Amino acid sequence: MREKAAFKPQIVFQLLLLATVAIVMALPTWAYAQRGGVPNSGNGLGSVKIVDENPGNGNDNGNSGNSPGKGELYGDLYVIDRDPDGVPLLYSWSSIGYNTPVLNRTPLPDDAVFEQPITVLDVADCGLFDESVCVDGLYPFTCKELSNACLNIIDIVKNDWLPSEDSLYAGWSDVYLLPLDSEGAIFEEYQFFASEVDLGRLSFSRSPDRVLDRALGEVIDLLSQPDIDSIETDPAGRVFITKADGSTKIIDSPLENLAIYRQVLLNQSLTFSGVTVAAPFEDGTYFDAAASMLGAAIDKDGQATVDGTVFINTVLGINLPVEEDYFPYAGFTYDREVRYAAENDEKTICYGEYLPDGTAKLHKGKVMDVVFGNQGASGTNISGFVMAADDARAVILFMHTYPVADEWLDQCETIDVEQ
Repeated sequence: MREKAAFKPQIVFQLLLLATVAIVMALPTWAYAQRGGVPNSGNGLGSVKIVDENPGNGNDNGNSGNSPGKGELYGDLYVIDRDPDGVPLLYSWSSIGYNTPVLNRTPLPDDAVFEQPITVLDVADCGLFDESVCVDGLYPFTCKELSNACLNIIDIVKNDWLPSEDSLYAGWSDVYLLPLDSEGAIFEEYQFFASEVDLGRLSFSRSPDRVLDRALGEVIDLLSQPDIDSIETDPAGRVFITKADGSTKIIDSPLENLAIYRQVLLNQSLTFSGVTVAAPFEDGTYFDAAASMLGAAIDKDGQATVDGTVFINTVLGINLPVEEDYFPYAGFTYDREVRYAAENDEKTICYGEYLPDGTAKLHKGKVMDVVFGNQGASGTNISGFVMAADDARAVILFMHTYPVADEWLDQCETIDVEQ
């Protein structure tokens, strides 16, 4: 069994509509990736919804009686509490009377345990259900029911519904456990506060093995061509090929990048099937390459998440949850400023500005400046890995938003960096 790791992440919580306005619950700034390029400034957690299964409303997670099972459905449906390697943590609950859940901090050996959905809440969020602003009928529960549930969740003196010390979320005062009944189902109106996940185009990870195998074969064929002069990486860390005739190619196919991602993690090496991909950035490792490939595989305007990453690792055979063998991220560290703005060697990026009058202009800027707005971020273990992947996604989105015309490529080497 692989050794365990240690890390800290975060999670997204999203409330539905209030009148005609979409209400997004207040998350820590490090938990939410801004669309348009600038990613999360922290660990990057979100939610994952399986698009090709219909497991119902999440009220049956595969556990009953005294079974200590993992509760598979929650791992697919909701953001759940996890340990440093992304392994689900299991919790036990009991009830005193109707709708009065009690968290068992020290369950007995025969007590049923379940995967644990979590939420992010602030006291001010409960005000959304106050009768002065909330109208019954907008939600599947009455405003009073949701107000009571919301206040109960954050009433830690009464309920103590906080993650354990082994959790990725240990110490975060706005992350709470959602109470479960004896069958592992989320108690009624508390279901409203569970965060689902959206895999986006990573749903193709569930395609038959032959689909990803075919993509891997195309990558191997491409990297094995005799006329390749060099194999390097682009500003996001994707494979960048230069041929003897001076032509270039970036491997930008999401499917091919996911195939590379799978192989470098399975092999724990930059070399697989007789080819070697370049390590991104100075002193890059297979971890760095995998993070960049994951960033290239997800939706450009989406978000890399811990729950999504753990899920696809299981689908791709990188995790072996039956054996409780999850991929270890221990020791991985990420610092955005180190990666994209090494001391005395600022990372730069060329980009095109296309003006309303039909003209265009080439620019060169510092990645930390033009992509990240000079906002630093850092993380360790799986949270750092997810952050690195999401930053790669942000760079790719920037490159697609401000593309460089072919005739400008040579100029990129010679123009000055704008300050």
